[in-house]
Amino acid sequence: MKKHSVLMGLLSVLLMAGLMFSACPMDNDDDDDDGGLSAPSTEDLPGLPENTAYVTKDGAEALLGTVKNVFESVSSAFQGVIEKEFESAEPPEDGKYFFEVKDDTSVEGLKINVTGNGSFSSNPPDMTENHDFKAGDYYEKISHLYAAADFTSDKEEAGVTIRKGSSIQNKADEYQKVSSIKDATTQQQESEKSSMTGGLTVYSDGKGGKIILEANKVEDSKRESGEDKPTVNSTYTGFLAVYGQDDTEVYKLVIENEETYKKALAYFYSGEDEDD
Repeated sequence: MKKHSVLMGLLSVLLMAGLMFSACPMDNDDDDDDGGLSAPSTEDLPGLPENTAYVTKDGAEALLGTVKNVFESVSSAFQGVIEKEFESAEPPEDGKYFFEVKDDTSVEGLKINVTGNGSFSSNPPDMTENHDFKAGDYYEKISHLYAAADFTSDKEEAGVTIRKGSSIQNKADEYQKVSSIKDATTQQQESEKSSMTGGLTVYSDGKGGKIILEANKVEDSKRESGEDKPTVNSTYTGFLAVYGQDDTEVYKLVIENEETYKKALAYFYSGEDEDD
C-alpha cells in the first residue's frame, strides 16, 4: 500500500461523515467503545447577547435555515487544516497508522483536535488496487476517527453569528474486508458508524436560540461477486432541537430513518439530500 492511498482513505472517512467539530475536549477512550456520542445540554451553551430576542415556534425553522452559510465556511477552513496535516504525515508502519491534530488554533476562532487510527492487512501483502483475487486472498481495513473543534470566538458569515462556546463533534468508524471465499468468488463486507452531536447558539437579525443535534447512523453491507447490489442494513437515531427563552423547546425533529437523518444534517451542510 502506498502512503498516499492509505492516509487519504482515513481522510475520506472524515469527509464522508460531513460534520467535523466538537463540544468537549478530546477523549481518546471514547474512540474505543461501540457507543455513540452524547449531545450537550442547553445549560452547556452560551446565551444570546443583550438586545437579542429568542425565537418562538414560528421562527425556529427559519433560524435553522440560517446556519448553513456560516457552518460551511468554518467547515471549509477546518478541512484545510486536516488536508495539510495528512500531506505531511509519516507513512504507516507494520500495518497500523495514527494521525493527530492537537489544539490547533490556525483557524481564527477555533481550537481543533483530531485523532485517527486504524490498521490494514492483505494476502498477498503487496496487493494492488487491480489485484485478481484467488482462493485465500483478502484485504482488510479498519479506521477510527474522532474530530473536534471548540468555537473560541464568535463566527459570523452573511449576517449570521455562531457564538463563542458553541460546538459540534464527530466520531466515525469504518470496517472493510474483501476476501475470496471460494474459487472465483469474492465477498465484500463493510460497516460504517457515524455519530454527530453539537450545541450551537445562533442569532441573526436580532433573533436567535440554542440548537442541539444528535445524529447517529449505522450501516452494514455485504456483497458477493455477481450480485448487482449489496445487501444493506441501516439504522438512524437521534434528534435536532431548537430552544428559545428559558431553554424552552420550540422545535424538535426526531431522527428515525434516512429521510429524517438527511433532513437534520441538511441544515448544516449541502449535499446530504443528494443520492449517495
